[in-house]
Amino acid sequence: MNCYHHHDRPAVGICKSCNKGLCSECSVDVGNGLACKNSCEAEVKALNDVLEKSKTAYQKTGKAYKRNALIHGLMGVAFLLWGILQVAATGEAGLAVLFVPFGLISLIASFFNFRNARQIARVEK
Repeated sequence: MNCYHHHDRPAVGICKSCNKGLCSECSVDVGNGLACKNSCEAEVKALNDVLEKSKTAYQKTGKAYKRNALIHGLMGVAFLLWGILQVAATGEAGLAVLFVPFGLISLIASFFNFRNARQIARVEK
């Protein structure tokens, strides 16, 4: 393969952004890949930044799911207890008609968030 700009020179690499073959005169090493000199350097640096940030994405996502599971679980227990105590204290359904289903939905959401956190933890290993 020859350089995209200098057809008589052999390419030493490929631009990480535009995938053109580059000779040593046309290329610049931006750390984790080559870029077209004065053309694709910013794009390749931005791409490298995105790749670095994505390395911790699973960890952050797993922690967010665990945190959501805890919040939903606490809300679910609180609303279930509130609804049950409402019925026990007054003998009427009243607001328990809203609190109990909301508590159950929150507990189900907690279960799914916890399950997703565990699945992400398995992928990380």
